[in-house]
Amino acid sequence: MFTRSLLLPAPLALLAACPSTPPPPTNDAFACVGDVCIVTGPILTDTTFTADKQWVLKGGVFVGDDTDPTAAPSTLTIEPGTTLYGDTTSLSFLLITRGSRILAEGTRDQPIVFTSAGDIGSRAAGQWGGVIVNGQAPVNGCSGDPCTLQGEAGTGTYGGADAADDSGVLKFVRIEFPGKLVDDENELNGLALQGVGSGTTIDFIQVHDAADDCIEFFGGTVNAKHILCTGTGDDGFDWTFGWSGRAQFVIVQHHDGEGDRGIEADNNEDNFALTPVSNPTLSNVTLIAGADSESEGIKLRRGTQGAIHNAVVTGFAKCVDIDDADTFAHAAAGAIAVRDSLFACVDTFKVKADDPATPEDEGDPANAADAYAAALDGSDNGNDTAVDVLESPADTLAPDFRAKAGSAAATGAVAPDDAFFDGVDFKGGMGSDVWTADWTAYPAN
Repeated sequence: MFTRSLLLPAPLALLAACPSTPPPPTNDAFACVGDVCIVTGPILTDTTFTADKQWVLKGGVFVGDDTDPTAAPSTLTIEPGTTLYGDTTSLSFLLITRGSRILAEGTRDQPIVFTSAGDIGSRAAGQWGGVIVNGQAPVNGCSGDPCTLQGEAGTGTYGGADAADDSGVLKFVRIEFPGKLVDDENELNGLALQGVGSGTTIDFIQVHDAADDCIEFFGGTVNAKHILCTGTGDDGFDWTFGWSGRAQFVIVQHHDGEGDRGIEADNNEDNFALTPVSNPTLSNVTLIAGADSESEGIKLRRGTQGAIHNAVVTGFAKCVDIDDADTFAHAAAGAIAVRDSLFACVDTFKVKADDPATPEDEGDPANAADAYAAALDGSDNGNDTAVDVLESPADTLAPDFRAKAGSAAATGAVAPDDAFFDGVDFKGGMGSDVWTADWTAYPAN
């Protein structure tokens, strides 16, 4: 067992004090003493992190170098059961550059775990940076052809023209205590998918105690299944810059006194009309607020489009909120829809009183009521209010997100007409099959 308070300082001190005595490093990107490997990157050759060692990410570890046209792409393979530790004294993160790949395919019995290198008992949200994947799929927000963007806090270039771009596999992966604050303008997320293409596999991912967003899609076309966000400091499931992928079986659980929105959905904050327009499709989503939440379960703004099916949204001040004239126009035209979903919030969807107005904090435009009706409250949308439809979703140490047998969440789901989505009867992110069993964890610190 890895005891951080004993093992981590020892190899770090040994590497600093006795640079000639450790065995030669097996890769220029890291050096190992015993079973502890300090990874500084960049990783410029195909490399495997094995489960018999403990891998400490020190600083920003980049896989590949897409700034050098002569450099070959690199593949990082991480074996099932491997644990990687984010150094807490530096801005540590793992970043896959455009063209390179990560093959992190854990199993239910042997998940791959990214966590803080802090001592157990003193770990907390935001102690390290998280995992970032940069792809070559389309994004909006620039004039280049193809359009490419720069990631926050020096996290490289992303975007391109390949919608089917393949950045690898993340499966049965747990990311704990990420989201380090860089400065007043930049804070890293748990998992950032930046311009990632549909050839990439994202499945069975838990992000726990992220200081900022759990998972954010910065454009791209990547799809995702089985996403669990627990204890998120800001938003749970976030998109911007033209994301047009699909997602199914998404659960966001905010803790009491923490977290903001369950879903925060944008097109582009500087120009709401930029193309490609954010237009994802989600199904089977559970969004759970902490006690006394003053936020929204689903925030649709800044010109986003999209569809959300079979959701359960509970405990927020407002279940669904639409902002900005462009977004209202999409809703009124049918380009935004929330269907076959269950709501239990202080307000399900409520038009602000001061009408009309333009800034989002001052009120909704004159067509707001019609837009809400078209997107959410139409007779064919199948939405309803319902309470107490999940087993024990607010428990932070041993949550049970299943739909209660016989409740309104146990039946009545209508799957989107798309082969990506599994046909299931239940609403929300989990039916009777506990897909979180065995590979997830809910440590307090």
